[in-house]
Amino acid sequence: MKHAYSISERVVRICCGIVFALFAAVFMFLSVCSLHGTCVIDPKEYLKEHILFLQDKVWLNLIVLIALFAISAFVLFRFGGRIRDKHLRAAKVALACWVFILSLSWSLSVKTVPTADSKYILEAASQAANGDFSFFSGKLRYFQMFPYQLGMVGVYEIFYRVFGSSAETAMYALNAFSLAAAYLAIAQITQAVFGDRRVTMLAIVFLGLCLQPILFSSFLYGNLPGLAGMAWAFALLIRFLQTGRKRNILPIALLCALAVTAKQNNWIGLIAICIVLLLSLIKQFKFVKLFCALSVIAAALLLTSGIRYFYEKRANVDLGDGTPQTAWLVMGLSDSTRAPGWYNGYTYTVLKKANWDTESVREQIRQDLASRINALQSDKTYAANFFYQKVLSQWNEPSFESIWSSKARKHETALSTIAVSVYEGASGKALDFGFEHGVQLVYTLSALAFPLALVRRRSRTKFGSADVVSVSAVDPACAALLPVFVLGGFLYHLLFEAKSYYALTYFVLLLPYAAFGLVSASNWLGLCISSKKQAENTNRPLRNSGMES
Repeated sequence: MKHAYSISERVVRICCGIVFALFAAVFMFLSVCSLHGTCVIDPKEYLKEHILFLQDKVWLNLIVLIALFAISAFVLFRFGGRIRDKHLRAAKVALACWVFILSLSWSLSVKTVPTADSKYILEAASQAANGDFSFFSGKLRYFQMFPYQLGMVGVYEIFYRVFGSSAETAMYALNAFSLAAAYLAIAQITQAVFGDRRVTMLAIVFLGLCLQPILFSSFLYGNLPGLAGMAWAFALLIRFLQTGRKRNILPIALLCALAVTAKQNNWIGLIAICIVLLLSLIKQFKFVKLFCALSVIAAALLLTSGIRYFYEKRANVDLGDGTPQTAWLVMGLSDSTRAPGWYNGYTYTVLKKANWDTESVREQIRQDLASRINALQSDKTYAANFFYQKVLSQWNEPSFESIWSSKARKHETALSTIAVSVYEGASGKALDFGFEHGVQLVYTLSALAFPLALVRRRSRTKFGSADVVSVSAVDPACAALLPVFVLGGFLYHLLFEAKSYYALTYFVLLLPYAAFGLVSASNWLGLCISSKKQAENTNRPLRNSGMES
């Protein structure tokens, strides 16, 4: 019997359908682009992050893609029906241990010397732990430009106070723990949203094979702690929407606040949470959902502004308003020696050139923004090529700068044999091959996930009485949470500053949908094959038994 949806439910399903359609379109585009070419960091200008756009052999990429899909589908058919809850629990424990040990081992084996933003944050945290706030009055005046970076200064200051000379080792452990926690949260989200052991187990396997974040864990910055906070906030939000338990609101708000404190880009995640809560409110109004949205925003604002106020009072300084966020928009719409829309120094210089005057810098940014918009509008071919290359330089650079983040820096100790092999030897070539084709597979499966899941027909497969996975089988608002976040990140970095490692946060959150896509595709193929066999058996003429009637 067909379910009759109320008007509010129809509105929510239409909104989620638009999200799923955009999600599929974006990753189908990236899938096709990845088959035709790959972006790499220029070996001749490696330290400068210059991006090369290479052409690939489409036929070879297609063969590898089909082979990877066939192998994955075969394993799914062979073992999918045997997965039990105890296997999922064991797989989650194994995943957490694998990620933590590998991340920490890699970080300690390469021990990079911090540079740029990471360097300034770590130096400030170390000095603040000793009561020295001279970093506020230095020549660079870094925190007058970027006061939001005080969030990670506060986190790292605690590490210097607690661990002393071993603080950086503890910070590497924090990165490793954060990544393991984030992976567990993603596995939990997969299980809660799709409710299918096969999808959950595949997501866990994909996460275990996703080595880019593990290699990136040697970079001491707020990316991985922020990812962990955001991922667990998403997991608890889904639990809140499914159970209605109010006790989840406080940890959701705190995790969101910590995620934004670690990395400002996680405001995109908070917006995604508010959008999903709004969709849930449309479906069924409950004040507690509105309270949850307000709590998330309030907690993030209070913690970030509180940390800044704390340091200003301790150091007796006034940091001012900092560089306006629109400066990153100007930079994101400008050319760069790295790639279109990548870092070009604009955000570091614009406030200085305005002599630290807030009103002057805002006017200068307004003029620069108008100039860049006019340049893009006046030459449509240039604009199309600009954004095309900007998107590919971020999303089609399959290492996501995970190796570059440590290779491009000096090291505190001699490199291990494994590190040398990753940087210059056979291990690095194997990783490049795996990254390129793994990303192609994830993009393709993610693009196919929701179109294939719209199949409404039911079938019995080798897994038992299982359905072809259907979007209608899951809560659309919960299923839309990660796509909203990923699309938000895609659109934000389409306009604002670009870097391929920015896309890494969103890439790992694609893996549940890639797993969903593989299960959907495998079930759909199984349905087609069984239907064809059934048709052949129906049309086959009966054999003559040799007996006359």
